[in-house]
Amino acid sequence: MIRAALLCGGGLPTLESLPKGVEIAITLDAGATDEALAADIGRYDTVVLYGLPDENRNRMIKLCFDIGAEVYIMPKPEDIAVDGSDSGFYRLPRRGFTAKKAFFKRAFDLVLGILMLILTLPLSLVIALAIKLSDGGPVFFKQRRMTLGGKEFDIIKFRSMVIDAEANGVATPATDGDARITRVGRFIRATGLDELPQLINIIKGEMSLVGPRPERIEHIRAYCEGLPEFAYRFKVKGGLTGYAQIYGRYDTPPYQKLRLDLFYIENHSFWLDAKLLLLTARAVFKKKMQ
Repeated sequence: MIRAALLCGGGLPTLESLPKGVEIAITLDAGATDEALAADIGRYDTVVLYGLPDENRNRMIKLCFDIGAEVYIMPKPEDIAVDGSDSGFYRLPRRGFTAKKAFFKRAFDLVLGILMLILTLPLSLVIALAIKLSDGGPVFFKQRRMTLGGKEFDIIKFRSMVIDAEANGVATPATDGDARITRVGRFIRATGLDELPQLINIIKGEMSLVGPRPERIEHIRAYCEGLPEFAYRFKVKGGLTGYAQIYGRYDTPPYQKLRLDLFYIENHSFWLDAKLLLLTARAVFKKKMQ
């Protein structure tokens, strides 16, 4: 049985509604200072948040993330409306992968990443030549993303848009029929081939083959402002593909994307990674055949 601290904003959760295997050992005042709360939470390592106003809820989630506490939260009504189900409390993991799991995952990434880079090199050279001949601009496109521990890095892609597509400095995601996408870009984006250079990110250790998709910095800041638990995706490295990419959609809301990514983190295995890679390959092959 896990003994947990409860932070609530009025009313108490029923015993039946509590997460399985969790019992409340103490109820804490969410209005206390962060220092006092951190000291109390540190005695239990697990926290249950229930019925807190948004401001306090977000503050508690951030505090627990910073000190590495395990958190159980009850989704807000609007979260349930988006998600389409009410599954009660769900857990935000205290940590990512164990050292042993991280070591073998890194070895898997390195071996398979190098092999894939070698096998796709002829195709990459053809794509690079096509981009260069189309408008004489740079072959690659780099963009700041965030990965394990909130570390920033430059993700690498084949350039699929016109030069200086965001010259005004405003992040503007591509849309269907976007005039900024080049003729070559439409093909490589439709088939996912624009992502091939990320094998370099994987070999360098900045990304993994499978993991939560690294988001743009400005998007992360916007998501975390209203959904601070989104930061729990940074317990592991970002991936070339991921659970949310396979079982979600391009326009999956941040809350649902988070739940899918947390499911992956909690249920990770070598076989799950292999399955997601095979499903990704099948999806790419289907796009090429269309």
